[in-house]
Amino acid sequence: PSHDSPAFCIGKLINGEIVSVIGYNYLFADTSSIYGHIAGDTSKNWLHRDFIHAIFAYPFLYLNLDVFFAVTDPFNQRVDRFLKKFNFNQINKTIDNNLYNLYALHRNQCRYIKNSGELKWVE
Repeated sequence: PSHDSPAFCIGKLINGEIVSVIGYNYLFADTSSIYGHIAGDTSKNWLHRDFIHAIFAYPFLYLNLDVFFAVTDPFNQRVDRFLKKFNFNQINKTIDNNLYNLYALHRNQCRYIKNSGELKWVE
C-alpha cells in the first residue's frame, strides 16, 4: 500500500495459473499498520516457503512495520488455527461494534524473515 493506492497484492503462479494470493490493506488511516487476507487453491502447492516468505517480507522488511494484522470471521476456526501456526496472537474480538477476530504478528515473532537475506521484487 502507498498513500496513493491503499491496496497491494502478491500472488503465486504455477504454470501461468494463479494458485495463491495475499491482499494487503491499511488497518488504520494513518498507514502505520496493514492487514492481509490470504486465499489459495488448496489442491495445489499454494503455500510454498517462498510465498510464505513474501507474505511476511512485504510488511516487515519492505514497509518496515513492526506489526502485521489479520482479521477473520469469529466462526472460522480453520483460519484461526492457520494463523496461530504462524504465531499470530488474537488481540480483539470486536471491530467497529462488529464481531471479528483480530490477530497480530509482531516482527520479532515472525520466523520467516529471520536471516532472510536480500529481497528481490518483480513488478
